[in-house]
Amino acid sequence: MIRLILLSLLLLVSLLSVFKAPAYYFWLLAITVTEFPLIFAGITSLVTVAGFWPQKYQLAGTIVGLITILIFLTPVLRAYRVAATIKGEMSVALTCKPGNEQPFTFFNLFKGMQEIPYHTINYVQYKDISLSLDFYPAAIKGKRPCVIVVHGGSWSSSSRASASRPTS
Repeated sequence: MIRLILLSLLLLVSLLSVFKAPAYYFWLLAITVTEFPLIFAGITSLVTVAGFWPQKYQLAGTIVGLITILIFLTPVLRAYRVAATIKGEMSVALTCKPGNEQPFTFFNLFKGMQEIPYHTINYVQYKDISLSLDFYPAAIKGKRPCVIVVHGGSWSSSSRASASRPTS
């Protein structure tokens, strides 16, 4: 019975990877679920496998567990779907030939990331504050598209320095 309740709770959490979060704290959980789907699918797998000995609600728990695992893995499946077309779409939009690297592979989920070098530029100085940006130059010389990232701290907390840095 405890296994079924735990799997039902995990099922509800997994729905955050598919549906819009109803409140702020659920939104934070939804970000965690979609950023780390393999961890949540692994936890659900362990709970599901733990109930294979005969007990009450064994079949119901196993079905709920398998459905939950599939829902937790939907961000990975959506990434494959987007990766299938993004190279061509980007090369058309940016009028350049596509590179050889795959935009998304399953094994890159386990690969460590390396920091991309950047330097900070102060673009305006007032008497009480300095406004700055982090500049990440293109790895390839020549004209390149520009990406501008605005920190989403809602003007109330955090800063651009605490935001995650781009990695390759």
